[in-house]
Amino acid sequence: SDGAVPMAPRLAGQSRRYLVNQMTAMRRAESGGTPATSARSHPIMNVEVAALSPQQIQSLADYFASLPCR
Repeated sequence: SDGAVPMAPRLAGQSRRYLVNQMTAMRRAESGGTPATSARSHPIMNVEVAALSPQQIQSLADYFASLPCR
């Protein structure tokens, strides 16, 4: 097993910019953003990133971007 969880997105090795953009869009979607400002939606991730600050999102993006892809 590669440790992947069904329905959970693969984050390891994604680019920092992509991760920041996606997590920010998911946070907007969870906070009731309009479709024009929150085009990204994921039932697990939206809830997980809703309470994160922009700095926490950037720190998480740095961490996941540093991991090898599997």
